[in-house]
Amino acid sequence: MPADEYLSEQLKIAEGEPVNMLERVRFVDEEPLQYEIAYLPWYKTPALNREACEKSLYNLLDTQYGLKINKTIESLELFIADEDSAEKLQIKIGNPCFALDTLAYLSDGTIIEYSKTIYRGDLAHFVIERNY
Repeated sequence: MPADEYLSEQLKIAEGEPVNMLERVRFVDEEPLQYEIAYLPWYKTPALNREACEKSLYNLLDTQYGLKINKTIESLELFIADEDSAEKLQIKIGNPCFALDTLAYLSDGTIIEYSKTIYRGDLAHFVIERNY
């Protein structure tokens, strides 16, 4: 799909440049836990296909494209389920959720992925470790 203004800003690419869009719902004990949409620049990830992305995306990027993630910057905030996320996560509209926006970087500073993940508030659990 062509990058709109928002995606071009996030991925630091020209508006209209092609991007891969990867939409996934992940389950725990047959319950949907998270709904994610990830965007990757086409020029770095041509021919990305659905079957290859059913496991670890970052492993695929490393093994198939030679793209090793160096760091991610993530922003977590409270989110109220809208119609789309409620349908994907099998919850009611208005249920509390967490929204995680992620930018993944290569070692040269190139942004290789922008993703937004919605986690069910009733099932999600986060552990944060900081080393200084």
